[in-house]
Amino acid sequence: MIAMNRSKTAGFLSGVAAMAVLAGIRPGPALASAAELAVFEDFETIDATDFLIGTGRETAQFRGGFSGVAGIPELYLSGSHAWMVNPGHSGEITFETHAAEVVFHARTRSTADDVSVLRAFDDQDVQVGDTITLTPGAPFQRVALTGSIARIQFDNPASCDSCMNSIDDFGFSPVPIPAAAWLFGSGLLALAGLSGRRRRKTQPD
Repeated sequence: MIAMNRSKTAGFLSGVAAMAVLAGIRPGPALASAAELAVFEDFETIDATDFLIGTGRETAQFRGGFSGVAGIPELYLSGSHAWMVNPGHSGEITFETHAAEVVFHARTRSTADDVSVLRAFDDQDVQVGDTITLTPGAPFQRVALTGSIARIQFDNPASCDSCMNSIDDFGFSPVPIPAAAWLFGSGLLALAGLSGRRRRKTQPD
């Protein structure tokens, strides 16, 4: 059994907490701007239907819509590109590693004949947070989501021609569970090694 006095236990836990902060584990859901998150995309260099953003475990797959130039300025928050979903279709964003924070701006074209709907889900397909409804003619809405998000669904039920909806300036940060687990495991191994050395030192010759 591993035994440590209170002061050394507190010191160890403080050290783990400090390493967790360095690893990007935040104590609360403080949401930054999209550009301050781990992965940020303004879509300005992407002309594609299905595509990935990010690298390694910090990636998001966009499907069901397209990134490009539609010649409709109201659909772009910045620049001349956005990720858009055509009327009568649903777009989906899936995360390689669940997202802890997602921030972006979204809107529906002013001439659309129906609202657009945004929803986020976890890996059990349980909805995370509230349903977000985008009314035609309303300005870009800042969307900020927290939780363990596996995918985002963007529905465009409009039936009129060129009544796309859009997402622009998209950013996310993944859930940092692997880093936390590595730190915790390393700490336990260090404690076990320290305890073993102490027992050997206290054994009589």
